[in-house]
Amino acid sequence: MEEDRRKRWENFYKAPQMHKCYLYRALAGMVLCMLYSSEIEAQILRGRVVDQDTGEALPAATVQIEGTYRGTITNNAGMYAIAVEDMPVNIIVRYIGFRTDTLTAYTLTPLEFRLRPVAFEMEQMIVTDEDPAIRIMQQVIDRKRVWKQKLHTFEAQAYTRYTFSNDSGIVAIVESAATAWWDKDHGLREEIKGTRSTGNVPFGEELPAASIVLNLYDDDIEIMGHTLMGVTHPDAMDMYIFTLDGTRKVDDMRIYDIAVQPKLRYTSGFVGRVSVVDSVFALMEARLQPGPAFLFPFPIQNYKVTYLQQFSDYGGEFWLPLDLHSETKVDVSLGALLSFPTFQINTVSRFTDYRLNVSLSDSLFEGDDWLQVDSIAVSSGESFQREGAIVPLTPKETVAYASIDSTYSLEEAYEPEGTIGHILNRRREVEKQSSSMQKVLSFLTEHGIRPHIWYNRVDALHGGFEYRKDLGETWKIEVHAGLNSGQSGAAKTAYKGSVRAGKEWFIEAGYRAQNALTYESMTKGRLSNSGLMLLGKNDYFDYYRRAGIFITGGHRLRWQSATVTTTYVHEKHSPLIGNISYDLLGSRVPQRPNVWISEGDMRTITFAFRVGRNQRLKLGPSRYFESSMEVSVPSSDYSFRRYHISVGGRINTFLQRRLLPAALDYGIAMGMASNGGRTLPPQRSFIIEGSTTAYHWTGALHTLYGLPYQGNRFFFGHWEHNFRTLPFERLGWHSLVRGGYSILLFGGHAFIQRRPQNQWTHHNEFGLSLSGLFGIMRLNFAYRIGGSRITPSVSVARFF
Repeated sequence: MEEDRRKRWENFYKAPQMHKCYLYRALAGMVLCMLYSSEIEAQILRGRVVDQDTGEALPAATVQIEGTYRGTITNNAGMYAIAVEDMPVNIIVRYIGFRTDTLTAYTLTPLEFRLRPVAFEMEQMIVTDEDPAIRIMQQVIDRKRVWKQKLHTFEAQAYTRYTFSNDSGIVAIVESAATAWWDKDHGLREEIKGTRSTGNVPFGEELPAASIVLNLYDDDIEIMGHTLMGVTHPDAMDMYIFTLDGTRKVDDMRIYDIAVQPKLRYTSGFVGRVSVVDSVFALMEARLQPGPAFLFPFPIQNYKVTYLQQFSDYGGEFWLPLDLHSETKVDVSLGALLSFPTFQINTVSRFTDYRLNVSLSDSLFEGDDWLQVDSIAVSSGESFQREGAIVPLTPKETVAYASIDSTYSLEEAYEPEGTIGHILNRRREVEKQSSSMQKVLSFLTEHGIRPHIWYNRVDALHGGFEYRKDLGETWKIEVHAGLNSGQSGAAKTAYKGSVRAGKEWFIEAGYRAQNALTYESMTKGRLSNSGLMLLGKNDYFDYYRRAGIFITGGHRLRWQSATVTTTYVHEKHSPLIGNISYDLLGSRVPQRPNVWISEGDMRTITFAFRVGRNQRLKLGPSRYFESSMEVSVPSSDYSFRRYHISVGGRINTFLQRRLLPAALDYGIAMGMASNGGRTLPPQRSFIIEGSTTAYHWTGALHTLYGLPYQGNRFFFGHWEHNFRTLPFERLGWHSLVRGGYSILLFGGHAFIQRRPQNQWTHHNEFGLSLSGLFGIMRLNFAYRIGGSRITPSVSVARFF
C-alpha cells in the first residue's frame, strides 16, 4: 500500500499538462486526506437492503466484499456503508429467510439490494420419539468441538454503538472502534482505537465502550454477573429442550430453525431460536434472551435483554460472529417512594477483517487488564472520520447527535419520581443554587474535614471534627478534636493526632486523649447508639478515659492481601462517671451506671495478622483469617495476655451460574486470656453480641436481647444459608420469585466465661428468615435451644 502511494505521488508530479491551479487544488485535497486515516485510497460505497415484495428495510443484513473477510451490517433503516479500495467490486448481501444476492458496483452510486424471501416450511420427516432438533444440535456441538481445536488465535476489527434511551427517546450515544485479539490460552484482549459520543456523556477515553460484547457460540456466556450455559455447550443436550420449528431453503443451503428453552426454569440458560446450516451443522443465526433464572435483586424490578447474532464461516470452517444486536430494558423502582424512567440500551456491534491463526505478541496478554486504550489514535479521532468505518446512524440517532449537548445531563434524562425522588430532585436544585451552607459543606468535604457528633449517657452531646490529609503517596496525617457537654475537666475534651508513613512497609505514630469505648462492636456504632438512646433505649456501650501514645508498624503482603502489624500502646486509663440521658421528648431515661475502670498505666504490645477481609457486603466467594496477641509489658499496671482468632467467609453452594447463587456465610471466633482471665481488665473483655431492639444486625445472636455477653474466654460460631428464590421456584410460586423473595436458614452457637463470676454460659439457636418483604425488609424467626418461645425480629433484606 505504501509503495502504491509513492508511485501515485511520482506520477502526479510528472504530469506534463497539469495546470497550476489544478496543482494547488490537488495539493489541498491531499492535505485534507492526510487528516483522515491511513487508508486514504478507500472509497465509501453506500446503499440499502430491502424486502423485494414489501419494500421494507431489512436491518442487520450482512454486506460483504466477495473474496474477502471485510464486511458490515445494515442499520435499522436497512442502510449500509462499506469501504472499498478498487472498482469494480462484487458485493454479497445475506439475510436469514431471504435469498442471497450479489451485485457488482462499478461506481460509488448507491447500490440497493432487493432480496427475495424464501418460504418457511416444515420438512416432512419420519415421526420418532426424538425430535429431529436433538440430532441436529448434537451435530452442531460435535462439529464445533472439531473446528475449535484448530482455531488458536484471531485478530479482528470491531465497532460498537450504544444508544441510551428513556421513555421519551434517545438521551445519549457512545461509539467505539477497536482492534481485538483472541488467544486460546490467554483469552481476549482489545485496544480501543477511537471513541465518539454525544456531548452529555461524562466519560470518554477513561471509560471507553468495549466492542467484543459476547459470542453466543461460546460454551459459557457472561451477562451482567450471570454465567449462562450456551446452546452449544458440551452439556447443552442435558440442559436444553431443542424443538424443530421448520426449515428454509436459502440458496443451495437448507436452514433448520430450532426453538430453544431450558429444561428447568431455574437453569441459567437461554430461550429463543437458532438457525443451523445443514450439512456443515453450524449456527448461522441466534435470536436468544436469558431464561426465567435471569434474576436480579431489589430494587431492579425488571431486566430484559434480547440478542440477535449472525455467524459466518471464515477460513472455510471457523464460524465466528459477524455482528451483535441487543436491546436491554431495565426498570428500577422502590414503589411509590422512588422510581426511575425505563433505562433502555440498544447495542449494535460489527466485526470484520478477521485474520485467523496469526502470530500474536506475548506483550498483548501481559497483565490482567483485557481492555486497553490507544490514546494517540483516540485523540486524533481518525477512526470516526471515515463514515465507512461505522455502521450508519439511523435518522433518529443522527438527530440526537446534532441536538444533544452537555446541557442535557443524564441526571435530567433519568430524573427520579416518587416521594424520595422529589426530595432528591429538590436537593439537586438547591445544590445548583450554590448556597452559602452548600459552599461550606463542599469546602469541608474537598479538604478532608468531616464532622463528628454523637450522644451517650457519659459524654452527653459530643461535637467535633476529623481531618485527614494525604501528603503524596506515602505520608498521611490525621487529626480529631471535640468537646463533651456532659463532662468537666480533662474529660470534657477529646483530641487525637497521628502521622503515617510508607505504603507496603508502613509506620504510624500518634497521641490521643479521648473518652473511649470499653469494647468495639461489629454491628453498632456511636451514631446508631445515639439514635436508640434518643428513642428511649438503654446505652449499649461502656466508657473510659485514655490518654497516651500509640505506635504501629507493619507490612502489607501482596499474597492474599495479608497484613502483619505490631502496635505499642502507652496510655493512662481512668474511669468516667456520668449518667445523663434524655429522649427526643425531653424525658429523662434511667440508665445503668457506667462500668468502673481501675486507674493505671496500660502498656502493651499487640501482634496481629490478617488475611482477606471480613466484608459486610459480600458479592462472591470470600475468606478471611484474623489473629492477634496482646501482651502487657512488665511496667504496666495491667498484667495480662489476650489471644484472639476469627475465620469466616462465603461459599457458593448451588445455582452457581447466577449473579447471586445460593450461598453459605459463616464465621468462627474464639478468644482467651492468661491465668483464666482473672486479670483481664474490663476494657479488654471479649464480647458476643445480640439485638438491642426488634431489629437485628447481621453477625449477632437473634435470641440475645439487650447488652452483649462479656467475658474472659469465649467461642462463637454463626452461619447462614441463603437459598435465594429456589424454594419458590420449585413450588411454582413465580410471583414470589419475581418479587425477589428468598428463604434463609441460620444458626448461632456461643460459649463464654462471663464476667464477673467467671461462670460459663451456653447459647445455641436456629432460625428461619423470609427476605424481600416490601423489597427491603427481612423477617426472622429464631428459637434458642432450651428456651420457651420463638423470637421474631426484622432486619434489612439480603440483596447480595
